[in-house]
Amino acid sequence: MDREISVREAHDLWKKGSVKLLDVRGEDERRIAAIEGVPTIDQALADEIVGKWPKDTPIVLHCHHGIRSLDAASFFIYPVLSP
Repeated sequence: MDREISVREAHDLWKKGSVKLLDVRGEDERRIAAIEGVPTIDQALADEIVGKWPKDTPIVLHCHHGIRSLDAASFFIYPVLSP
C-alpha cells in the first residue's frame, strides 16, 4: 500500500526503526542536505530490495518535491521484470 506521510511521521517511524528510509534525490540535492545514515537508492539497492527484502518491510522514500519518490514507489509496487 502506498501513501503519503508527513515529514514528522516519517521521522518518528524511522527513529523507532519501524521503516526503512531511502533517499531518491539527485546528487546536487544531497550535497545541499542529507540525512546521516539514510542510503541513497541506486539500481543495486533497488534490485536488493525487490529480490531479498521481506515484502512486509515498510519503506519511506523521500525526495525534494515528491515526484521521484512517487516514481520510485511505483517501481517497488510494480517491479520491472526483465527477460
